[in-house]
Amino acid sequence: MSRGAGDRVRLGVIGLGTVAQAVHLPLLATLGDRFEVTAVCDLSEQLVAQVGDRFGLGTAGRCRSAAELLDGGRVDAVLVLSSGSHGEVAGAALGRGLPVLCEKPLAYTMAEADELARLSERTGAPLQLGYMKLYDPAVRRAARELATIRGPVRSVEVTVLHPSGASQLEHAGLAGPPDDVPAAALASLQETTARLRAQALGPEDCGQPDALPAAVGYAPPPGGPVPTHGVESRPGMAGTGTSAPDSDPDPDPDRDKRTRPINRPIPPLHFTPTFSGASS
Repeated sequence: MSRGAGDRVRLGVIGLGTVAQAVHLPLLATLGDRFEVTAVCDLSEQLVAQVGDRFGLGTAGRCRSAAELLDGGRVDAVLVLSSGSHGEVAGAALGRGLPVLCEKPLAYTMAEADELARLSERTGAPLQLGYMKLYDPAVRRAARELATIRGPVRSVEVTVLHPSGASQLEHAGLAGPPDDVPAAALASLQETTARLRAQALGPEDCGQPDALPAAVGYAPPPGGPVPTHGVESRPGMAGTGTSAPDSDPDPDPDRDKRTRPINRPIPPLHFTPTFSGASS
């Protein structure tokens, strides 16, 4: 990997919304001895200009598409901070051999996640999901405590006390919502999101409020009914786990077994997060 001035890692930032302005760019500004933001990208030219000026990125390439940033030869690694599924953009970066730090969600479907894993293994470019709770002292302590429990853990209750969304972000001085994103680009993103959600949940359930909990394996508290609603026909949701074999022989024996429909009840697992205010 080539490096920027002073052996710093040259970073490309794709997506300049709230998390970029409030978290990643301010932190990178404190790590200038190790990282240099050399290219930024957003669908909004207005936002690219505002954020570039605010964070002193005058020498960074200002791009309107991820492909332009990835092919510009100015970056050693990429932060993917855009909204929605990140499968396509993260995959494009990994395919070019660029290490990726990706905001959550990584992807909407198992197929996307599997392809990212394949690309990372093939190119040797690391892929990391930016989930800060992995390093939270309370979470690490909880993991140590859980490791001492004998037998299966059937219930984990988590309470997170957050300040309000407004108070979390008032220090960030966020740029106002842009009004120059091309309508065609927004329509394309909405179409892609709808397609991936249909693949993950099934088209008949995409608009149902209980579709996601059922698809990802939510179950009521111990002693309650084991959920089976709708899970038999959900072939691709990232996080559903490995399904049991179908009753009929698979016409395509090479098809990834993790994308086959779940045709068995999901074992009870009670997870009760409690939030106060906005979540990060």
